[in-house]
Amino acid sequence: MPRSLLALALSTAVWTAPALADEDRPQHFDAIEPKSLQEALSYFTVYSEALEALLEKDQLSGADMTRIHEMSYTLENALGKMRDELANTAEALEAVHLASERVDEDTVRRQGTAFLKAARQFSK
Repeated sequence: MPRSLLALALSTAVWTAPALADEDRPQHFDAIEPKSLQEALSYFTVYSEALEALLEKDQLSGADMTRIHEMSYTLENALGKMRDELANTAEALEAVHLASERVDEDTVRRQGTAFLKAARQFSK
């Protein structure tokens, strides 16, 4: 996945919708909940490509809109997992930063290793 797409996705990870009365809300769908960052990235890529294919159509049918609505749940879950994993990665990097200021080699090595392991997942 291109880094720019990932950055855009993470920057828009929190979506809000206008509040609707329960009787006015559309049907909700079961969504896939990624168990790992790699699953989240995979779902994000596959479902984004499916959304892109639908949006290339001249007109969207009711079935298309329903499919988009259904896919949005899994996309939101994928973004949430990515956001959580990115936050953990940022925490490890901050620990490296602070430990390097204190010349705390043990923490730099431990947290640096944790950061690099997590960061590699985003760059695959």
